[in-house]
Amino acid sequence: MKDYNIKIEPEVSHISERIHFTIENLPPDTLVKINAVSNNYYCINSDIRYIPDNSLWTSSGEFYTDKNGTLDLSKTAPSSGSYKDADEMGLIYSMTTVRVKNKSLPQSIKDVPQNRSYTINFTFTIGSDIFTESIKRYYCTDDVLCKDVDSKMLKGRFFVKNDTIKHPAVIVLSGSDGRIEKAQSIAECLSMEGFAALAVCYFGMDGVSPSLEKIPLEIVENAIRYLKAESSVDKNKIGIYGRSKGGEMALEAASIFSDIRFIAVTSPSCITYAGLTEKSLNSKFSSWSYKGKELPCKHFKFIDTLPMIIKMICGRRNALCSLYQKTLDDFDNNMIHLEKINGPILFISSDEDEVWPSRKYGQIASSYLQNYNFQHDFIQKNYQYAGHMMTLPYQCIGTRKQISSSPSDFIYGSINSWKDTVNFFKKCASE
Repeated sequence: MKDYNIKIEPEVSHISERIHFTIENLPPDTLVKINAVSNNYYCINSDIRYIPDNSLWTSSGEFYTDKNGTLDLSKTAPSSGSYKDADEMGLIYSMTTVRVKNKSLPQSIKDVPQNRSYTINFTFTIGSDIFTESIKRYYCTDDVLCKDVDSKMLKGRFFVKNDTIKHPAVIVLSGSDGRIEKAQSIAECLSMEGFAALAVCYFGMDGVSPSLEKIPLEIVENAIRYLKAESSVDKNKIGIYGRSKGGEMALEAASIFSDIRFIAVTSPSCITYAGLTEKSLNSKFSSWSYKGKELPCKHFKFIDTLPMIIKMICGRRNALCSLYQKTLDDFDNNMIHLEKINGPILFISSDEDEVWPSRKYGQIASSYLQNYNFQHDFIQKNYQYAGHMMTLPYQCIGTRKQISSSPSDFIYGSINSWKDTVNFFKKCASE
């Protein structure tokens, strides 16, 4: 094997950090083939069934060295492969699943793996030489404590750094996939930023509703109680984060529970909608309830769903968004009472949201709060082409059909919206 100088730095990194790839001491214009494989990656943007022990993720690229015999992935675009632009993170975020085994998902919190880290193995082919290198990416390190919360009134996981200080806390709610895995990944990342983070499961596992229907907001109320009782939490600095449908829930909860002092939501709705059945069909019930009563919500008539069904059959990516778009003509009775929220709001959206019109929801929320002379900050951060799925940086898209944006636009939105979220939480916690 020739004396190639391969550098992948750092070898161990947080999922928000960039990786630097360089190869030196090659002849100019040399073809280098790189394949990336991970068999223990949990992707927050993928189908909920794609768990680390039943799926295989891969990406690839073919590159040519420059006139100095150097390959720098930050400067060189692949001539072919799983991504297009010069980007040293391209092999990371362009991975897709090539194998998924049928496997039942654990139904108890204690049986769900924490998915703290994953390994990516790189195979380099240069002429007849083949060699490998590996890196480790982590959501949180070993010095983060984890406690399962598995009571009758609350299902979740609590993450906090193992130290003696009191931390501001964040309740984390994921979207319409339910379960806990996706909220867990977000909570793990927040713990690395100095927060105590409680990932909450509000449907889809043992002990909670099997479907997204009449979910009791008492779940959030109990999460607040849990955090206030934790010795590692500053009980006066409790916030909430919600993604997609979890964003709708977060806004609903914050409008009822004044102990929530800051709110960040990504791709949310400011309107209360009907729930979803176990088969992801529109429910006749509201998504949310409180004190045994359903919250008023916007229902869909079957005739309203027909154009969406036709668009889906025709392969239109924004078919679902077009359905929600029609509700913007008449929603006053189903508007979340944002004026009752006891703290600043960060509202992250996208013009190219393929699920629902999140940017317009943000504009509606802003006008609504102005009419009520809302006393706290309302900040809308819009990433035009990022799409619905943006949350954590450098995460794979999952499947290309899930988004209408390009991978680079999606990654740009994910990187910067996560920075927005962390900076917003830190600012709120410092006040």
